[in-house]
Amino acid sequence: MTIIYSYRNTMRNAKPVPDDFNPPPPPVVKAGDARRRLIDISNRWNEEMRRRRETLLTWRNQGEDETYLKYAEWIIQHVEAKHRMPTGAIMSRGRAKPIIAARREAIRLIHTHCRKAGKPLNYSDTGRIMDLDHTSVRSALGLK
Repeated sequence: MTIIYSYRNTMRNAKPVPDDFNPPPPPVVKAGDARRRLIDISNRWNEEMRRRRETLLTWRNQGEDETYLKYAEWIIQHVEAKHRMPTGAIMSRGRAKPIIAARREAIRLIHTHCRKAGKPLNYSDTGRIMDLDHTSVRSALGLK
């Protein structure tokens, strides 16, 4: 019996494997399984977006002035349309360059154009609208 070593990340994890060892065959993926997985991913995405919308609505209904929030929603929709992104892409946690560029543009527009009680929004308010931390808003605006 010849001993063949299987390697995991390093030689330290090497284990002897007999040469008559037959690994199990890879699982057969049926077309229906892949479709079901895509539907499941889509449902999880939709559920996450619904949860974020409800969070924004809950925050909105805490006695705040709604006009700047409606204007912020309009800005987000406008930026998504401008960048040809699906609804909710800017509010997602995606890190692709086009999404980041659109998100930064939306943050900049919201922070500069929305007013709360006649005053500009602070970083925390902008972050609450975008579901981000105030430091992320500062970073998106080019501040340290």
